[in-house]
Amino acid sequence: MRGFPKFIQTREDLQNLFEMVKAEKLDKAELAERVRSLLGLQYHNVPAINVDGAKVTTGYFAEVSKDDVTAEGFTVKKVEHKKDPDGEDDAYAETVVTLSEAAPEGFRVLSIFVANNPLVLHGFDVEEIKYILGVLEK
Repeated sequence: MRGFPKFIQTREDLQNLFEMVKAEKLDKAELAERVRSLLGLQYHNVPAINVDGAKVTTGYFAEVSKDDVTAEGFTVKKVEHKKDPDGEDDAYAETVVTLSEAAPEGFRVLSIFVANNPLVLHGFDVEEIKYILGVLEK
């Protein structure tokens, strides 16, 4: 393999790239960046419009439901979809999510774990990916 592939498509690709880093044939920081983005595929990410304690308001977010887990480890306790009162159609305008705990200061993105994790569906081992990232970040 020459250079860095555009996509890490399989577990074997990741393992081969990791071996190349260990053999100092590939940049460690570049692979770490790609691995972080790979782990990001596990989540639906939606910008927070407003954060008030445990209540997070986003644009309409159909994929979120009660008992979902966020990237930060919070549990979704309640989901309320609100319609636009001025809208001509019956479309939802925003979603208010109540978390198990107050969102931390500076909370900007609601990241909900994807039930059908695309990494697992494509043969990746999430714990192995986290281990590799940990080694790369040292």
